[in-house]
Amino acid sequence: MPTPGGCQCQRERRRVQDVAGGGYANGTQERSEAVENPEGSVHVRDVAASSPSSYVRSFPGRNAERVGFHVMRVLAVANHKGGTGKTTTAVNLAAVWGQMGRRVLVVDCDPQAAATTWLNCQQEDGLRHVFSDGVELGGLIRKTPLPGVHVVPSSPALAGVERVAASEPGAEAILAERLAPVARHFDLTILDCPPTLGFLSVAALAASRRVVIPIAAQAMPLAALGDLVRTIHNVKA
Repeated sequence: MPTPGGCQCQRERRRVQDVAGGGYANGTQERSEAVENPEGSVHVRDVAASSPSSYVRSFPGRNAERVGFHVMRVLAVANHKGGTGKTTTAVNLAAVWGQMGRRVLVVDCDPQAAATTWLNCQQEDGLRHVFSDGVELGGLIRKTPLPGVHVVPSSPALAGVERVAASEPGAEAILAERLAPVARHFDLTILDCPPTLGFLSVAALAASRRVVIPIAAQAMPLAALGDLVRTIHNVKA
């Protein structure tokens, strides 16, 4: 027969698992739902809550940003060296979270649009207009064949942003501003960065709360890691 202390330990273990997994404190369901428009875009709307306090996320980390009752999880997958598995990491991470019943948004910040292709979506120029024309990010979200996974597609036209927006003061904060009202409706937002340390990578790093750096266990990639770490520190300073 389990002792009272054992029962308490089990309850504590369940509580810690809920916190580590980012679940709601009382196990309630999602507070938002996606509505697909005829043109294929996804509009996210709030679902009324019977008890607003029940939607406080139990997610650790002092850098997590609370928006309303939601704690944003925004991470960038970055490395200025190509071929390190950035897109592979981003897409598979999104797929796993989707299979767990979570809602995931992938923002393809790479003009090569590899994540867009992996997620079986058509390339679109919308993300470029977010930087150049102030278009809202929410209207660019598309559903993917993967359960729970949505994407903001990219295209080679995004490369033009480097020349146009890079010269504008404060342009690196545009993505963070446009992403904030959108990311609150998703359990996880993943920014797939291009293999450079240019404007698009800096904008993604500025919008993220955490950074995943895929790297090969070799001397040269490790030596180059310092440049990326310094860039992250400068962006977050």
